[in-house]
Amino acid sequence: MPTLLVFALSFLSVMPPQAPQPPQRRQYWSGMLVNADCMAEHPKGACLVGKKTTNFGVRTADAKFFRLDPKGNSMAPALISKAQNQTREMCVGVFGRLQENIVQVEVLQIP
Repeated sequence: MPTLLVFALSFLSVMPPQAPQPPQRRQYWSGMLVNADCMAEHPKGACLVGKKTTNFGVRTADAKFFRLDPKGNSMAPALISKAQNQTREMCVGVFGRLQENIVQVEVLQIP
């Protein structure tokens, strides 16, 4: 047991300290507004948004998926209701910062 403890402490002493991650720069994504809960279960599914959708995301043309933060989730229903064609397939533009695959939304709009 003491040998294991010495080994663990020596291993930790040679590991470099984790530097804080710099804030990501602001970016713009465009793609389909999707149901983020559905995407978690069916990554290749259609995952269209509906009236009961509460967690949203954006799937880009190159099949990347990004969840929206709580601010984006609160903005999406209003954007859907303002859409003229009221379709469940909706192209959106998102401006914000990416943090751990979640977009910290600044702007959510119909392009």
